[in-house]
Amino acid sequence: GLAELKIAVAVREAGEARAQGFPERAFQRLRPLLDRYPDEPALLFALGELFLAVEDVENAYAVATRLIRIEPTHVAAREVAMRAAIALDRDAEAHEIVDEGLRRLPDSAAMALVSARRWVLLGADAKASDELDRARLLAHVEMDGRRRQGGELDPDDATIHADSTYHDIVTVAVLRFGGTSST
Repeated sequence: GLAELKIAVAVREAGEARAQGFPERAFQRLRPLLDRYPDEPALLFALGELFLAVEDVENAYAVATRLIRIEPTHVAAREVAMRAAIALDRDAEAHEIVDEGLRRLPDSAAMALVSARRWVLLGADAKASDELDRARLLAHVEMDGRRRQGGELDPDDATIHADSTYHDIVTVAVLRFGGTSST
């Protein structure tokens, strides 16, 4: 209905303001709707991303973990919470956030990418590489399953981008650590 439309527009406009370097404008755009819909996942996620962007990691962590309690399979919220936990030197909490997500969504390419990002942030390149390989495999399985069911493939779907993300990360790693890329 109308509320969902207002929320979608506010989230989009807040994201644009954040991307343009106007975080206060983004907060102002979200605030009235957060007052009316304090448990709305889209608003909470936008707020968590905004806090992370302005390096307010305590609040980013608090908002993202609140969203995870509301919607335990929200992969993007798990990524924000994990990144904030690592920034706060709460590595054990970051591991729990990601590992719980992997338990809840064992066949999710997007969740495997979050796990890979965790290992990159913690400097565990071999583990990151293993998770990237798993994400790539899962993305292909998810896309093949959709094709077999005759479903449309959404070009914005994270699973479609897993292969491209995998390639980009491997390219960056090769440039960072030397060697040649075989992708």
